[in-house]
Amino acid sequence: MYFIVLLFSSTINKHHSSSINSDLSHDENQLDECFLFLKEYSIQFDESYSKSFFLGTQDIFNDFQSIVSNKNVYFELFTLTKIAYSLLTASDFYATNEYMNHIKVDDFGVFDFETKRQLLDKFKNIKPYNSDLYSRFDYYTTIPFDSLQERNAINLNILRQKLTAEMISNLRANRDARCFYIEAPTGAGKTNLSLAFSTELFHFDSNLNKIFYVFPFTTLITQTFSSIKETLDIDDSTIIQIHSKAGLHEPADGSYGNQKQLYLDNLFVNYPIALLSHVRFFDILKANEKESNYLFHR
Repeated sequence: MYFIVLLFSSTINKHHSSSINSDLSHDENQLDECFLFLKEYSIQFDESYSKSFFLGTQDIFNDFQSIVSNKNVYFELFTLTKIAYSLLTASDFYATNEYMNHIKVDDFGVFDFETKRQLLDKFKNIKPYNSDLYSRFDYYTTIPFDSLQERNAINLNILRQKLTAEMISNLRANRDARCFYIEAPTGAGKTNLSLAFSTELFHFDSNLNKIFYVFPFTTLITQTFSSIKETLDIDDSTIIQIHSKAGLHEPADGSYGNQKQLYLDNLFVNYPIALLSHVRFFDILKANEKESNYLFHR
Protein backbone atom coordinates (compact mmCIF):
# COMPACT_ATOMS: atom_id res chain seq x y z
CA MET A 1 0.00 0.00 0.00
CA TYR A 2 2.87 2.37 0.75
CA PHE A 3 4.26 1.69 -2.69
CA ILE A 4 0.91 2.44 -4.39
CA VAL A 5 0.65 5.64 -2.34
CA LEU A 6 4.16 6.54 -3.52
CA LEU A 7 3.18 6.10 -7.17
CA PHE A 8 0.04 8.20 -6.92
CA SER A 9 1.54 10.85 -4.65
CA SER A 10 4.44 11.32 -7.07
CA THR A 11 1.90 12.00 -9.83
CA ILE A 12 0.14 14.61 -7.69
CA ASN A 13 3.42 16.01 -6.40
CA LYS A 14 4.82 16.47 -9.92
CA HIS A 15 1.75 17.58 -11.86
CA HIS A 16 2.95 21.21 -11.97
CA SER A 17 6.52 20.23 -12.83
CA SER A 18 7.89 20.06 -16.36
CA SER A 19 8.45 16.31 -16.03
CA ILE A 20 7.74 13.33 -13.82
CA ASN A 21 10.78 11.59 -12.28
CA SER A 22 11.98 9.76 -9.19
CA ASP A 23 13.25 12.92 -7.47
CA LEU A 24 10.54 13.03 -4.81
CA SER A 25 10.35 15.51 -1.98
CA HIS A 26 7.57 16.10 0.53
CA ASP A 27 6.93 18.95 2.94
CA GLU A 28 6.64 17.93 6.59
CA ASN A 29 3.77 20.34 7.25
CA GLN A 30 1.83 18.85 4.34
CA LEU A 31 2.46 15.38 5.72
CA ASP A 32 1.15 16.42 9.13
CA GLU A 33 -2.06 17.69 7.49
CA CYS A 34 -2.45 14.37 5.67
CA PHE A 35 -1.94 12.49 8.93
CA LEU A 36 -4.67 14.56 10.60
CA PHE A 37 -7.01 13.57 7.76
CA LEU A 38 -6.20 9.87 8.27
CA LYS A 39 -6.69 10.14 12.02
CA GLU A 40 -10.03 11.89 11.53
CA TYR A 41 -11.29 8.80 9.72
CA SER A 42 -9.69 6.42 12.24
CA ILE A 43 -7.32 4.98 9.63
CA GLN A 44 -4.46 3.17 11.35
CA PHE A 45 -0.93 3.80 10.14
CA ASP A 46 2.63 3.98 11.45
CA GLU A 47 3.29 7.73 11.72
CA SER A 48 7.00 7.32 12.47
CA TYR A 49 7.59 5.01 9.50
CA SER A 50 5.42 7.20 7.25
CA LYS A 51 7.47 10.30 8.04
CA SER A 52 10.77 8.53 7.46
CA PHE A 53 9.32 7.11 4.24
CA PHE A 54 8.08 10.37 2.71
CA LEU A 55 10.80 12.62 4.08
CA GLY A 56 13.49 10.39 2.60
CA THR A 57 15.38 9.51 5.75
CA GLN A 58 15.73 6.01 4.35
CA ASP A 59 16.16 4.65 0.85
CA ILE A 60 12.54 4.13 -0.03
CA PHE A 61 13.28 2.28 -3.27
CA ASN A 62 15.31 -0.38 -1.49
CA ASP A 63 12.25 -1.14 0.62
CA PHE A 64 10.33 -2.06 -2.53
CA GLN A 65 13.06 -3.71 -4.54
CA SER A 66 11.14 -6.97 -4.65
CA ILE A 67 8.20 -5.14 -6.28
CA VAL A 68 10.01 -3.04 -8.86
CA SER A 69 12.31 -5.90 -9.89
CA ASN A 70 9.40 -8.27 -10.55
CA LYS A 71 9.19 -8.50 -14.35
CA ASN A 72 5.56 -9.60 -14.12
CA VAL A 73 4.42 -6.27 -12.68
CA TYR A 74 6.92 -3.51 -13.43
CA PHE A 75 5.48 -2.69 -16.86
CA GLU A 76 2.00 -2.39 -15.33
CA LEU A 77 3.38 -0.13 -12.59
CA PHE A 78 5.16 2.00 -15.20
CA THR A 79 2.02 2.43 -17.33
CA LEU A 80 -0.18 2.98 -14.29
CA THR A 81 2.03 5.84 -13.13
CA LYS A 82 2.23 7.39 -16.60
CA ILE A 83 -1.49 7.20 -17.29
CA ALA A 84 -2.33 8.70 -13.89
CA TYR A 85 0.12 11.53 -14.60
CA SER A 86 -1.27 11.98 -18.11
CA LEU A 87 -4.90 12.13 -16.97
CA LEU A 88 -4.16 14.51 -14.10
CA THR A 89 -1.99 16.96 -16.08
CA ALA A 90 -4.30 16.91 -19.12
CA SER A 91 -7.45 17.59 -17.09
CA ASP A 92 -5.59 20.27 -15.14
CA PHE A 93 -4.51 21.92 -18.40
CA TYR A 94 -8.04 21.81 -19.83
CA ALA A 95 -9.57 23.23 -16.64
CA THR A 96 -7.00 26.02 -16.28
CA ASN A 97 -7.38 26.97 -19.94
CA GLU A 98 -11.16 27.07 -19.65
CA TYR A 99 -10.96 29.25 -16.53
CA MET A 100 -8.25 31.64 -17.79
CA ASN A 101 -8.98 31.82 -21.54
CA HIS A 102 -12.69 30.88 -21.59
CA ILE A 103 -12.08 28.15 -24.17
CA LYS A 104 -14.22 25.15 -23.30
CA VAL A 105 -13.32 21.91 -25.11
CA ASP A 106 -16.28 19.64 -25.81
CA ASP A 107 -14.97 17.86 -28.91
CA PHE A 108 -12.14 15.47 -28.01
CA GLY A 109 -11.68 14.21 -31.56
CA VAL A 110 -13.37 10.82 -31.49
CA PHE A 111 -15.73 9.07 -33.90
CA ASP A 112 -19.27 8.43 -32.74
CA PHE A 113 -21.40 5.56 -34.05
CA GLU A 114 -23.02 7.54 -36.86
CA THR A 115 -19.73 9.04 -38.08
CA LYS A 116 -18.13 5.58 -38.17
CA ARG A 117 -21.04 4.30 -40.25
CA GLN A 118 -20.66 7.25 -42.65
CA LEU A 119 -16.93 6.60 -42.86
CA LEU A 120 -17.51 3.01 -43.96
CA ASP A 121 -20.05 4.16 -46.55
CA LYS A 122 -17.62 6.73 -47.92
CA PHE A 123 -14.83 4.18 -48.15
CA LYS A 124 -17.11 1.81 -50.06
CA ASN A 125 -18.46 4.39 -52.51
CA ILE A 126 -16.09 7.30 -53.21
CA LYS A 127 -13.31 5.42 -55.02
CA PRO A 128 -14.50 3.28 -57.97
CA TYR A 129 -12.11 0.43 -57.12
CA ASN A 130 -13.53 0.18 -53.59
CA SER A 131 -17.09 0.16 -54.93
CA ASP A 132 -16.03 -2.63 -57.27
CA LEU A 133 -14.41 -4.54 -54.40
CA TYR A 134 -17.56 -4.68 -52.28
CA SER A 135 -19.92 -5.29 -55.20
CA ARG A 136 -17.81 -8.27 -56.41
CA PHE A 137 -16.39 -9.36 -53.06
CA ASP A 138 -17.06 -13.09 -53.54
CA TYR A 139 -15.41 -13.01 -56.96
CA TYR A 140 -12.18 -11.53 -55.57
CA THR A 141 -12.03 -13.98 -52.65
CA THR A 142 -12.45 -17.04 -54.91
CA ILE A 143 -10.48 -16.18 -58.04
CA PRO A 144 -7.35 -18.42 -57.96
CA PHE A 145 -3.85 -16.92 -57.92
CA ASP A 146 -2.87 -19.31 -60.72
CA SER A 147 -5.01 -17.34 -63.15
CA LEU A 148 -3.19 -14.08 -62.30
CA GLN A 149 0.40 -15.06 -63.10
CA GLU A 150 0.71 -13.02 -66.31
CA ARG A 151 2.28 -9.62 -65.60
CA ASN A 152 -0.04 -6.86 -66.81
CA ALA A 153 -1.98 -3.91 -65.40
CA ILE A 154 -5.30 -5.77 -65.30
CA ASN A 155 -3.93 -8.64 -63.24
CA LEU A 156 -2.12 -6.20 -60.93
CA ASN A 157 -5.38 -4.42 -60.15
CA ILE A 158 -7.15 -7.75 -59.56
CA LEU A 159 -4.34 -8.80 -57.20
CA ARG A 160 -4.79 -5.57 -55.24
CA GLN A 161 -8.51 -6.25 -54.92
CA LYS A 162 -7.87 -9.87 -53.96
CA LEU A 163 -5.42 -8.78 -51.25
CA THR A 164 -7.99 -6.41 -49.77
CA ALA A 165 -10.75 -9.02 -49.93
CA GLU A 166 -8.51 -11.61 -48.26
CA MET A 167 -7.60 -9.16 -45.50
CA ILE A 168 -11.25 -8.26 -44.83
CA SER A 169 -12.22 -11.95 -44.78
CA ASN A 170 -9.47 -12.72 -42.25
CA LEU A 171 -10.55 -9.80 -40.09
CA ARG A 172 -14.17 -10.95 -40.14
CA ALA A 173 -13.07 -14.46 -39.14
CA ASN A 174 -10.87 -13.15 -36.28
CA ARG A 175 -12.81 -10.11 -35.13
CA ASP A 176 -12.05 -10.74 -31.44
CA ALA A 177 -8.27 -10.61 -31.93
CA ARG A 178 -6.34 -7.61 -30.59
CA CYS A 179 -3.37 -7.45 -32.94
CA PHE A 180 -3.07 -7.93 -36.69
CA TYR A 181 -0.18 -7.86 -39.12
CA ILE A 182 -0.66 -6.80 -42.74
CA GLU A 183 2.19 -7.62 -45.11
CA ALA A 184 2.07 -6.37 -48.70
CA PRO A 185 4.72 -5.43 -51.28
CA THR A 186 5.37 -1.97 -52.69
CA GLY A 187 2.57 -0.94 -55.03
CA ALA A 188 -0.03 -3.15 -53.34
CA GLY A 189 -1.94 -0.16 -51.99
CA LYS A 190 -1.17 -0.43 -48.29
CA THR A 191 -2.91 2.86 -47.47
CA ASN A 192 -6.13 1.63 -49.02
CA LEU A 193 -5.66 -1.72 -47.27
CA SER A 194 -5.29 0.02 -43.92
CA LEU A 195 -8.41 2.13 -44.49
CA ALA A 196 -10.39 -0.96 -45.45
CA PHE A 197 -9.16 -2.60 -42.27
CA SER A 198 -9.93 0.41 -40.05
CA THR A 199 -13.45 0.99 -41.35
CA GLU A 200 -14.27 -2.73 -41.07
CA LEU A 201 -12.86 -2.86 -37.54
CA PHE A 202 -15.01 0.11 -36.52
CA HIS A 203 -18.01 -1.86 -37.71
CA PHE A 204 -17.19 -4.78 -35.36
CA ASP A 205 -15.90 -3.01 -32.26
CA SER A 206 -18.03 -0.19 -30.85
CA ASN A 207 -15.31 0.72 -28.32
CA LEU A 208 -12.94 1.95 -31.04
CA ASN A 209 -13.26 5.65 -31.81
CA LYS A 210 -9.88 6.87 -33.04
CA ILE A 211 -7.19 5.97 -35.61
CA PHE A 212 -3.45 6.48 -35.13
CA TYR A 213 -0.99 5.93 -37.97
CA VAL A 214 2.69 5.72 -37.01
CA PHE A 215 5.33 6.23 -39.74
CA PRO A 216 9.13 6.04 -39.93
CA PHE A 217 9.39 8.98 -42.40
CA THR A 218 7.63 12.35 -42.54
CA THR A 219 7.33 12.11 -46.35
CA LEU A 220 5.13 9.03 -45.88
CA ILE A 221 2.96 10.98 -43.45
CA THR A 222 2.41 13.78 -45.96
CA GLN A 223 1.57 11.37 -48.79
CA THR A 224 -0.79 9.28 -46.66
CA PHE A 225 -2.44 12.40 -45.22
CA SER A 226 -3.52 13.53 -48.70
CA SER A 227 -4.57 10.03 -49.74
CA ILE A 228 -6.79 9.47 -46.69
CA LYS A 229 -8.49 12.85 -47.07
CA GLU A 230 -9.28 12.08 -50.69
CA THR A 231 -10.44 8.49 -50.16
CA LEU A 232 -12.72 9.30 -47.21
CA ASP A 233 -13.72 12.81 -48.35
CA ILE A 234 -12.78 14.41 -45.01
CA ASP A 235 -11.34 17.81 -44.12
CA ASP A 236 -8.78 19.13 -41.63
CA SER A 237 -11.26 18.94 -38.75
CA THR A 238 -11.04 15.12 -38.91
CA ILE A 239 -7.35 14.44 -39.57
CA ILE A 240 -4.01 15.87 -38.38
CA GLN A 241 -0.30 15.38 -39.08
CA ILE A 242 1.92 15.36 -35.98
CA HIS A 243 5.65 15.54 -36.61
CA SER A 244 8.54 18.01 -36.41
CA LYS A 245 7.80 19.63 -39.79
CA ALA A 246 4.03 19.98 -39.41
CA GLY A 247 2.39 23.08 -37.98
CA LEU A 248 -1.13 23.72 -36.74
CA HIS A 249 -4.05 23.63 -39.14
CA GLU A 250 -4.67 27.09 -40.53
CA PRO A 251 -7.84 28.63 -39.02
CA ALA A 252 -10.61 29.08 -41.56
CA ASP A 253 -11.19 32.74 -40.67
CA GLY A 254 -7.56 33.59 -39.81
CA SER A 255 -8.47 34.78 -36.31
CA TYR A 256 -6.04 34.63 -33.39
CA GLY A 257 -8.71 33.15 -31.11
CA ASN A 258 -8.86 30.13 -33.35
CA GLN A 259 -5.10 29.72 -33.00
CA LYS A 260 -5.53 29.04 -29.27
CA GLN A 261 -8.18 26.43 -30.00
CA LEU A 262 -5.99 24.87 -32.70
CA TYR A 263 -3.04 24.73 -30.31
CA LEU A 264 -5.18 22.84 -27.78
CA ASP A 265 -6.52 20.45 -30.41
CA ASN A 266 -2.99 19.77 -31.65
CA LEU A 267 -1.55 19.32 -28.17
CA PHE A 268 -4.19 16.74 -27.21
CA VAL A 269 -4.78 15.34 -30.73
CA ASN A 270 -8.45 16.23 -30.74
CA TYR A 271 -8.79 14.76 -34.22
CA PRO A 272 -10.30 11.33 -34.96
CA ILE A 273 -7.43 10.41 -37.33
CA ALA A 274 -3.84 11.25 -36.41
CA LEU A 275 -0.68 10.58 -38.41
CA LEU A 276 2.40 10.48 -36.15
CA SER A 277 6.12 10.08 -36.67
CA HIS A 278 7.63 7.12 -34.83
CA VAL A 279 9.82 9.56 -32.86
CA ARG A 280 6.75 11.31 -31.47
CA PHE A 281 5.03 7.99 -30.82
CA PHE A 282 7.87 6.61 -28.67
CA ASP A 283 8.18 9.95 -26.87
CA ILE A 284 4.54 9.57 -25.81
CA LEU A 285 5.17 6.02 -24.58
CA LYS A 286 8.49 6.48 -22.80
CA ALA A 287 9.40 10.14 -22.20
CA ASN A 288 9.01 11.82 -18.81
CA GLU A 289 8.26 15.37 -20.06
CA LYS A 290 4.79 16.65 -19.25
CA GLU A 291 3.99 17.68 -22.83
CA SER A 292 4.78 14.19 -24.12
CA ASN A 293 2.72 12.60 -21.35
CA TYR A 294 -0.35 14.69 -22.14
CA LEU A 295 -1.04 12.32 -25.02
CA PHE A 296 -0.44 9.03 -23.21
CA HIS A 297 -4.08 8.65 -22.17
CA ARG A 298 -5.19 9.25 -25.76
